[in-house]
Amino acid sequence: MAVIEALISALDLTTGLIALLALFAVLFWIQTPPNLPPGPNGWPFLGCFPNLAWIKFRTGLEIHEVFKQFGDGYGDVCSLYLGRRLVVLLNSNRAIKEAFQNPGLQDRPQSAVLDDVVIARGVAQASGDSWKQQRRFTQNTFRSFGVGKSSFEDQILTESEALLDQITTNNGEAFDVRHDLGNASANVICSTVFGKRYNYKDTKFRKF
Repeated sequence: MAVIEALISALDLTTGLIALLALFAVLFWIQTPPNLPPGPNGWPFLGCFPNLAWIKFRTGLEIHEVFKQFGDGYGDVCSLYLGRRLVVLLNSNRAIKEAFQNPGLQDRPQSAVLDDVVIARGVAQASGDSWKQQRRFTQNTFRSFGVGKSSFEDQILTESEALLDQITTNNGEAFDVRHDLGNASANVICSTVFGKRYNYKDTKFRKF
C-alpha cells in the first residue's frame, strides 16, 4: 500500500508540474504580440537562450554569426525572445536604414537597472519627447559653433591630415588605432569648442 500511495503521490506531483508548465506556455503565447516578424520559436520564460546555447555548442559560431543565420533563414527582419525580452533583428543595410528613418523606432530600450539607478536621464538615457527636445537644443547650439558649415568641414579635413600623418609614423607596423582615432575625434570637438587643437603626443591631452 505504501508503494502504491508513493506512486500516486509522484503521479500527482508530475501531473501538477506538467499542468503548471502548460499554463506557463499558454500564458507565454497569449502575451506574444501579434504580427511579429518571423523568427525561431523560443521557450516559455527562457526565450531562445537554449536555442542559441545549443547552436553555439554544436557549431562554435559567435552570437552575431548565429543572428546572421537567423536572418538568412527568416529574412532581413526577424524576431526572437531573449528571456522575456522581445528582440527584432535587422540583417541588411536596407532594413537598418528604413528602421532608423522611422520616428516610431527611435526610442531607447528600457533598462530596469539603469531606470532604477539613473534618476536624471540627461542625454545618455533620454528618449521620446525629452530626447527630441535635447537633440534640437544640441543641434542649434552646435550650429552656432559652426557645425554643419563649410568652416567645420575644414576643421575635419585638417584633423584628417593630422591623423594620416600620425598613422604613417608607425612605418607600416601593427598598432592600436583606437588612441589615434580618439585623439582625432576629440581634436575636432576641441577645435569647435575651444578654437584649439592639440598635438597627439601631448601627454595631458592623451590622458584626458
